[in-house]
Amino acid sequence: MVEVSEPLNVTEALDVFELLVPYFIRIKHRAEGIEPDRMKEMLGNAEATLHPIGIEGYIIASWEEDEMFIISAGAFSLHCSDLSKYISAAVMYANKHNCSKISFKSKRPAWRRVAIGFGFVPTGDDYYTKDL
Repeated sequence: MVEVSEPLNVTEALDVFELLVPYFIRIKHRAEGIEPDRMKEMLGNAEATLHPIGIEGYIIASWEEDEMFIISAGAFSLHCSDLSKYISAAVMYANKHNCSKISFKSKRPAWRRVAIGFGFVPTGDDYYTKDL
């Protein structure tokens, strides 16, 4: 079973951040995303949290009222073994923390099909939300 772990504390998150930069850059090359320097700033200011997910990847999320917004997510192997497990784990984690929705933003055309297949609804320009 895949689980989203509780967030690393700010010091731990910043300690491992540099190890994640190649993954952020890879994502940025494939789709527009947030700049790594901005993510580091958000983690340092506790505006976002860094969560290991299973042994294969990570999630960086921000939190507003009752929403978990996934800023970045990635697999260390460059390929997710079972996307449904990871999406289910993120949804379960958001539920556990009393969120009523989980959201992400992506300009990659394939995510429109994938997101809708997992119950996310397009709610703006490249923005997807799933009510929990």
